[in-house]
Amino acid sequence: MDNEDIVIQDTIKRIIRLKERVDKLEKRVQEKHALKLEPASSSCSDNQSSNNKEHVSLVLRKIKARAEDDHVLISIQCLKMNGSTAKIASEIERLGLSTLTLSVVPFGESILNLTFFTQMEDGFNMTMTDLVTNLQEAL
Repeated sequence: MDNEDIVIQDTIKRIIRLKERVDKLEKRVQEKHALKLEPASSSCSDNQSSNNKEHVSLVLRKIKARAEDDHVLISIQCLKMNGSTAKIASEIERLGLSTLTLSVVPFGESILNLTFFTQMEDGFNMTMTDLVTNLQEAL
């Protein structure tokens, strides 16, 4: 083998190693930016062998809440499903918050970013951690 062949072989090996490294880095970036989905049970009309009607849907467990005086800002990411926004709004009202404004922004084809600007009703004494927990359980 002459020097030219050795250089070409070394170059090919280096290109293969670099491609493998790029693939690993791209995978890490995708994992870092991917939204984590967790299963949550809810009632639905799917048939199961035990005749129980149960449906497992995927919801994003990303809910944030911040309070300032008697206002609460709630940010939620969830899968786009029929009635999901109405269900969340209803749950927020049930927990003692009045929705002043609601912003719904689609993210991609299957995710919604919801932002509720709410006001605490009289008697509301829930911590933000409890509020987030209650909303997660309701989804």
